[in-house]
Amino acid sequence: MKQFNIICENGHDNHFFDKDDPPVSCSVCSIAFEDERVIEVEIVDNKEITGLTIIYQITQERLEISTLHKVILGREYFGAEMFSKILYNGNKVISRKHCSIEFRDGNFYLLDEGSKNGTFYGVNKLDCKNASQIIEDKGIFYIGEEAFIAQVNYKETELGSEIDNIDSNTETSKKIKKYKCKKCGKESDEFVSKCSGCGFKNTLIEVYE
Repeated sequence: MKQFNIICENGHDNHFFDKDDPPVSCSVCSIAFEDERVIEVEIVDNKEITGLTIIYQITQERLEISTLHKVILGREYFGAEMFSKILYNGNKVISRKHCSIEFRDGNFYLLDEGSKNGTFYGVNKLDCKNASQIIEDKGIFYIGEEAFIAQVNYKETELGSEIDNIDSNTETSKKIKKYKCKKCGKESDEFVSKCSGCGFKNTLIEVYE
């Protein structure tokens, strides 16, 4: 299976399937694409995806998402015990049926399910009426204003050591140096859901070396 990718100036991957319908801006930091090169990516069958782990950045609680079926996240669905405890000024932040994650065509996709406080991938708010968003490994997304980091899980194969070397080289070349607020430009060595400079949420983006 073939995919295509555009890497923005901040180093974010933007994968898509139809070469004739590329994205016009980065899905993470919203920078508009101008002369960025479209890269053809061959999906390696040996690197089988087995699941997705999403990590709540406040408490480091984890939810394991299966590749077998669509998973609905919300206070009355998957993750209910964790989501029901998330409050702001005594009010519940996460909707009963907030968003969903589904594995298809070799990727996990995030979709808002008509939530009250929205679902965001990077700084982009997802529209439940439009196409769902591909979740990249180490991608940051928000359920309401609560930050989660995605971790794609892979099955070890006979070529595991070779794949590990490839991943290691890739990780080294794209190691996150720091985070930067899209609104005020304040930099941070650690990821936080609320910028200490301007006080806005959902504004930090990764800056790569």
